[in-house]
Amino acid sequence: MKKFLPILRNSPFFKGLTDDEILSILHCVEATTVSKERDSYIFRAADSTEVMGLVVSGCVLVIQEDL
Repeated sequence: MKKFLPILRNSPFFKGLTDDEILSILHCVEATTVSKERDSYIFRAADSTEVMGLVVSGCVLVIQEDL
């Protein structure tokens, strides 16, 4: 997780925290890294989740379809 510190430091979520504080939070929430293939889904509308994600590289498209 240390390699992501420059990115996380600039995130509003971690603003004003030291590197040690950020790493402590990541440890407490058992943070992991996940890689996704292009054009794959992270979540679908009916999915439930108990996690929070932070995109540190690439981009995400959020779509809400109204059928």
